[in-house]
Parts: sequence; structure tokens; C-alpha cells
Amino acid sequence: MKKHIALILFLGTCAAVVVPFMVSAQGAGDFTLPGVAKFPFWGPLVSCTGVGPAETQCIDLCNIMQTMQNFTYFGLTVLLIIFAPCFLIYG
Repeated sequence: MKKHIALILFLGTCAAVVVPFMVSAQGAGDFTLPGVAKFPFWGPLVSCTGVGPAETQCIDLCNIMQTMQNFTYFGLTVLLIIFAPCFLIYG
């Protein structure tokens, strides 16, 4: 049982470390610091709609990476603006 918990914690930690690097690699050509210009980030979460011109269609891996980056920035915004003060007050 302890081995299963240790494996889950290890894989979760690896995912928490690796996924932000993969997501920030998508925006490497922007020449801005990742997360600085987009904080607080409230949307849009989905970067493509699937209809309309080529910019809004989901046709390549960059759109998926941009959507993952948007969800990561939104999660960090919620974490820092909503949960951090609550935990600070609770503690």
C-alpha cells in the first residue's frame, strides 16, 4: 500500500514539474517572461473554436499547447488570488 502511495506521489510530482515546461515551450517565441504579462489570467481558456478562419480552427499541436497554457495560467491565478489568502487566514 505504501509503495502505491509513493508511486502516485512521485508521478504527480513529475507531472507537476514537467507539464509547465511543456506548456511554456509553446510560447517561447513571444519574448515575454512566462506568466508575468498574463497575470491575472481570466480567459479565454480555449484558444480555438473549430470554426471560422484558420486562426480559430483546432488544426495543430500548438492550439492544444496554447489551451493547456491557458488552463495552467488560470489555475495559477485561482490558486494565488483565491486559495492562498484563504489558507493564510486559516493558518
